[in-house]
Amino acid sequence: MKLNKWKQPIGFCGKERLYIERLEERSKRIHQLLVKAKQNWEAVLFVLLARNFGLNVNGEAFYQLALSIPFSVVRKLQNNVKYLKALFLGQAGLIPTNSDVAYATSLRNDYTFLQQKFGLKPIEDRFQFSRLRPHNFPTIRLVQMAQLYAATSSVFSLIFGKGDLQTKWMKNIGVSPFRTTHYIFNKTSKERSKKLTDAFVDLLIINTLIPYYFTHQRAHGKEVSEKILGWIRKIKLEKNSLVEKYRQLGIIAENALDSQALIHLNKSYCKPKKCLFCAVGNQLMKQK
Repeated sequence: MKLNKWKQPIGFCGKERLYIERLEERSKRIHQLLVKAKQNWEAVLFVLLARNFGLNVNGEAFYQLALSIPFSVVRKLQNNVKYLKALFLGQAGLIPTNSDVAYATSLRNDYTFLQQKFGLKPIEDRFQFSRLRPHNFPTIRLVQMAQLYAATSSVFSLIFGKGDLQTKWMKNIGVSPFRTTHYIFNKTSKERSKKLTDAFVDLLIINTLIPYYFTHQRAHGKEVSEKILGWIRKIKLEKNSLVEKYRQLGIIAENALDSQALIHLNKSYCKPKKCLFCAVGNQLMKQK
């Protein structure tokens, strides 16, 4: 049986409920991070944002990088973007030890100073370049993350301080002058501003900011499901192979709420064959 659109009764099947279930699953992992961070919500946001800046290919490496840096160090360096870049790139092991590039030498010296001052140890994860477009190289994303944290004394307050998502400022986050002509240290490329794109900020909202806000507000006794559903509906549909497979079956997703609900549907009900516990499965069986 083919379904027309999720707006139809059979297609709707509680997509809002599926999405909230997905957020609740993510909340469990966020609470585990909170325990490690001794209930420091800003520190947890830093780790979650770092994972997202690494995307699928380098997400785990970025996550381990963030965990390797005490958030108190990030706080102390937020007024010095050059130190933040040296910190992130140095911890990642991405500053060349022998380079003729003066900028690389300067960053290496800064990182050596920071490493000794704060007792830091670079992580051993290998950051991938080969399966990425140049603008997603870890050298670019780490510099953008440094610029983001240098832009404000409190990322949390700037994003959530007015009770609504404030993310337009993120689209002004770019890279240092050196990075406009260098994806990697030893090779010059065509000059580009390399700012955070609308699509990348949408990914941050979907995968980090909304799950984080949902968890934070519930932990403080506030129910924000309706507000969050309003946010996610405004975000463009994620395009991936899973959404395409469901489209071929007749389930046509229209926005990020739909695509996130489909991801949860597939992971938590379709794959483990829990049709009897699934609103979609139950409704299909009723029509047989």
